[in-house]
Amino acid sequence: MDIKYTRPVSDTIRKAIEIAMDMHHELIEPEHLLMALLADDDFAMSYSEAGGSVSELFADVRKNLQGKKNNAEGSKTPNMSSQMQEIFARSAMTVSKSGNIPIGIAHLAGSILGLPDSEAQGIFKKHLNGNRTSKFLHLLAERTFNEPTSDDSNGFSIRLVDKPLNIGAPDEMASNGSMTGVRNISEIAKSSTPVIGRGDAVNQTIETLCRLNANGVLHIGEHGVGKTKMLIAIANRITYTDAPRRLKDCTVYEVDMSAITNGVQMRGEIEQRLAQLVDTIRNKGNAIICLDGIDAVLKISHNSDSPVDMLGMLKPFLKEEGLFFIATTSPDSRNRFARKFESFESHFNPIIINEPTKAEALEILQHEKVQYEKFHRVKYSDEAISYAVDMSIKHLRNQPLPLKALNIIDQAGAHREMRSQSTNKLRVSKSDIAAVIRTICGLKAVGDKEEKLQIAALASNMKSKIFGQNEAIERIVETIQTWKAGLNENGKPIANFLFVGPTGVGKTAIAQSLSDELEMPLVRFDMSEYAEKHTISKLLGSPAGYIGYDDGGLLTAALQKSPNSVVLLDEIEKAHPDIFNVLLQVMDYGVLTDNRGQKVSFQNAIIIMTSNAGAQYAHMASLGFASKQTSGSAMLTEVRKMFKPEFINRLTATIVFNEMNEEMASLILSKKIEELAKMLSDRSVEIEVLPEAFKQMLDEGFSKEYGAREIDRLITHSLKPLLVNEILFGKLRKGGKAQVCIDSNALKINVVKSA
Repeated sequence: MDIKYTRPVSDTIRKAIEIAMDMHHELIEPEHLLMALLADDDFAMSYSEAGGSVSELFADVRKNLQGKKNNAEGSKTPNMSSQMQEIFARSAMTVSKSGNIPIGIAHLAGSILGLPDSEAQGIFKKHLNGNRTSKFLHLLAERTFNEPTSDDSNGFSIRLVDKPLNIGAPDEMASNGSMTGVRNISEIAKSSTPVIGRGDAVNQTIETLCRLNANGVLHIGEHGVGKTKMLIAIANRITYTDAPRRLKDCTVYEVDMSAITNGVQMRGEIEQRLAQLVDTIRNKGNAIICLDGIDAVLKISHNSDSPVDMLGMLKPFLKEEGLFFIATTSPDSRNRFARKFESFESHFNPIIINEPTKAEALEILQHEKVQYEKFHRVKYSDEAISYAVDMSIKHLRNQPLPLKALNIIDQAGAHREMRSQSTNKLRVSKSDIAAVIRTICGLKAVGDKEEKLQIAALASNMKSKIFGQNEAIERIVETIQTWKAGLNENGKPIANFLFVGPTGVGKTAIAQSLSDELEMPLVRFDMSEYAEKHTISKLLGSPAGYIGYDDGGLLTAALQKSPNSVVLLDEIEKAHPDIFNVLLQVMDYGVLTDNRGQKVSFQNAIIIMTSNAGAQYAHMASLGFASKQTSGSAMLTEVRKMFKPEFINRLTATIVFNEMNEEMASLILSKKIEELAKMLSDRSVEIEVLPEAFKQMLDEGFSKEYGAREIDRLITHSLKPLLVNEILFGKLRKGGKAQVCIDSNALKINVVKSA
């Protein structure tokens, strides 16, 4: 088959050869190729966005190459090693399955990562730890999707250059005429899909660029809302429609500021790099320069004794005719470096880039799906595209559109591609989208049918685990069913419950059971630990300038990680009063703003607060000849005294738990014995509790004051130690059957059968 290469691949091979010759190596190894790839703009930017450090990877690769044997004949052209040949064989095999498409940068990177017994693979994987690998390859494939094909259709012609390769200098021109860390957006726009929406923001940006004063623009938006697409829309407006005279013939460039700051060691190096880069772009003609991720520089300034005067460096260029600037940042970074942005925004007019609406996101996916279909060799049904948008909105609330929906269809394409060896295009359906959502969110029930079955069995499943609290369970299930039917109030959490009752009656157990049945992680906080005012920062994060600011808060971090959670706030009455003000915001609007100004959604969370308020009065409720007050109403009376009306009014329900009685205690004891018997069965041990032993355990374990907690203590401290001795040292070492009986008013184990 006629294998083709993209132009960047041909350039990368030339660089790899150049590196090998410059270091007087006999063979071109995968390490030379990896070092050459680091000079590719798309490779470096994708690697940085995936969380990797280009400078650290470069240093490791260089150290490895410096230890290789030198060739005495330094001028001799090195040959490809067997591992290099395998890399191209792997890449050729990959593209042959996708039709006659050229080998691109993404194929080389994937082949290195899949190359066994390779030092390059080991170094690469060491720096791409955790889940960075898939993210990096996805970003790289997305960036290099439309790489131009090399003129050499049957491979690449090797052309050596006299100048040694200087990797990593941002002001250095690469062999293909590009600049490290810079993308020509106007070129990308020519082959890009249409930009959906954003008309108002594009108009506002163009108008601001044409102002006499403050003619710079600051785009503020979350990662994934489409800030780069905004640049493409601006480039298209300039190229294909009537643009203002000032912007005519402008080329739009995007500068990755993290690439500019990588490896900075000396004061003034950033200013020098950026000034040289701007100077190089200016010499090419009229330009709009987008400084993408301006906070990369501000972060260095924030942590340095010698702050970078970036605004001072840019001021001379801001008034220059034919040169315009756009900077981008996230709302989080803007709040984090608020003081630095105050002066910056005197020259850069802020424009908020909000995430698109559901309708816009659906239209975006219909346009963008073409590149995913080509990459994965699949076809997406309209139903799958619509379902991906709906499910991303429902389950991934802390991520913005359209990125979260695009990620879902991308993973669904990979999911379908992996499960078939067919060379024909496969169809990605609604069920593939559901499978991806199950994987991402850790859910089993995704989709109307599965969710209805789950909810239908919710009450009976919970009642089989929690005894004596049927009314409480039914009230909880009613609320969950209302949410599933879509009839709860929009923008609020699924439910805001206050569980009231004596200790040990099952309040925490019901929260755990609800978590298990709905497959939502349980996030528990003991509110007695948050009784002091300063402890609020543990939940929301420390203020700027204080230790722990970068770590965020425990509550906000937990919901950021798992938006679909059961949040249990135990003994809420012990929390500091200021925490209730925080909870009012969460209960009312389903959103909590952390210390860095980042909004965290609680709309997919069930909030459960427990309290023992009034429990001590419950048993006194019916005392007296004229008293008709129940224990539940007695506790509710105390709840109204303890909590403010604005807090109580925001609750979905206040659920009163029954006091422990002997029947409940007996059921709980039976359940605990069953759980113990199941544990023992793994050791081939059978256990039988005789009636008299059961009665004594019930008498000792039943307590209205401590509830079921006494039963747990009894089994842990009285029964289990007897079994442990027999299992480890006695007759049950190899299994058998034991009876629990009574001897001198104490529990005793009789081994009636040994294995």
